[in-house]
Amino acid sequence: MSYNFAKRSAENSQLWWKSLLSKKLSRITIAKLISFLTENENLTKQLPEATSSSDSDPDLSSSPRPQTYRLRPSRRSIPRTLISPPTSI
Repeated sequence: MSYNFAKRSAENSQLWWKSLLSKKLSRITIAKLISFLTENENLTKQLPEATSSSDSDPDLSSSPRPQTYRLRPSRRSIPRTLISPPTSI
């Protein structure tokens, strides 16, 4: 798998989006991603910095550790699917 870290030109970026959105599977994947992010807003929110125990949120201090999600390749090479961690540790 290769990655391109160079910044795209505006013209190439526009062509890339046009190509991406013309594919049904890409549109479905984008819709699923937006749905996942909407349902799991807490994953994208930044936790407030705890300056002292009186300032910190009691709900946050009692939680063991934040949930993490990993990407696992699907049976097809693209797209990757989000997999939630096991419920028991």
